[in-house]
Amino acid sequence: MARLQRQMAVAGWTPDAEALSCNPVKLWLYSVNLHGGPRMVTQAGAQLYREMLSGGGLMGELATQVPVPGDALSDALHFYDTLQEPDTDARQMLTMYLALYARSTRTWGMVKPLNQVEGAHFFVFDWMARDGKTRVLRPAHHHQPGPMSDDEVASLFHFVLDAHLRNHPADAPI
Repeated sequence: MARLQRQMAVAGWTPDAEALSCNPVKLWLYSVNLHGGPRMVTQAGAQLYREMLSGGGLMGELATQVPVPGDALSDALHFYDTLQEPDTDARQMLTMYLALYARSTRTWGMVKPLNQVEGAHFFVFDWMARDGKTRVLRPAHHHQPGPMSDDEVASLFHFVLDAHLRNHPADAPI
């Protein structure tokens, strides 16, 4: 947790509930665990979306502090999952690491510009591999208006899981 807090502080992040949610855009970020289900769903604000596209601002500063976004997100997920009741600060921190990870993936490059779609949904699905030590992160995206239903999210997760395991059977979940 201390390392995550240091990275965020060096990047200039301070908790501000208004900053991430102001001027919401048609981009939703999801964190979904195989066993625990949806951990967090958030709608991005215009500033966060612009920084995700440009790599500037807080995203750029955080990227200089985080050499491997997947490892940082894995640490943030571990911390978030230890909380009894995550507060606004914890949700904002997880949002920032989801955004940082998202923009580091090839999947982010497939998300269409928001002026071309009714809505964009970026997912980070995760599970613990059978070895009990490895957290597998798999990005995915989908375009549709409004938030996705639980059934739609579950269907997408199973599609992503099956596709991943065809190429990486050792990553089978516990």
